Amino acid sequence: MKIMVSACLLGENCKYNGGNNKNEELLRLLSGHTVIPVCPEVMGGLPVPRVPAEIVNGEVMTREGVSVDSAFRLGAEKALEIAEREKPDCVVLQSRSPSCGVKQRYDGTFSGKLIPGQGIFAEAVLRAGFRVVDAENAPEEIPALKEKNYVYLLRCADGTLYCGWTTDPEARLAAHNSGKGAKYTRSRLPVEMVWQEAYEDRHEALSREWHIKRMSRKKKLALIAGLEPDVEDRKHTKDMPVK
Repeated sequence: MKIMVSACLLGENCKYNGGNNKNEELLRLLSGHTVIPVCPEVMGGLPVPRVPAEIVNGEVMTREGVSVDSAFRLGAEKALEIAEREKPDCVVLQSRSPSCGVKQRYDGTFSGKLIPGQGIFAEAVLRAGFRVVDAENAPEEIPALKEKNYVYLLRCADGTLYCGWTTDPEARLAAHNSGKGAKYTRSRLPVEMVWQEAYEDRHEALSREWHIKRMSRKKKLALIAGLEPDVEDRKHTKDMPVK
């Protein structure tokens, strides 16, 4: 998956105070995915550190009463251009920020009071139709970020079936068809993915792969057809050894 993320959440020191909002749990969830960091405020030309800013009557103003609205909107525009080019599966943004706040933002009084609403970039990327998630809710709202494990069946050009395991079916299929997959499939191209099954637990997926590799062709075809495997076969799947 491609995931666009507020750079401060990744540990980049781009906050107004020169620090960051490094989120260790989010970093764990992002492992194995393509991450696209953005900081709209820095992209708009604002320095680090910088005077705190909030949205006041629709305009971004610093605590000192100076308008930085054009810089915020320029940065949002640049970040949106990246999103439209890279087409991330989702965008995870820092909570309450005047740029990135998804559900709430500060009310413009610099008193710490929160109101419902989005930051400048969050509003723009939502309007553009991207899936946007507040960083605080990422573990609950984006279960897809938690790496899944897939067992799959390929139908090869000669009609034979091949079973494998992966965390990214689309990428694995491309690898097979480019000749960089399993030795078995290299001489039987092209191949098509005709069945897959997802697991949260890697051990369970590998055990299932071990089991399916030992199935008869008839049983594999039954899986592809959407028929349930034999009860006894499935009952012992978790107990199979893993290489």
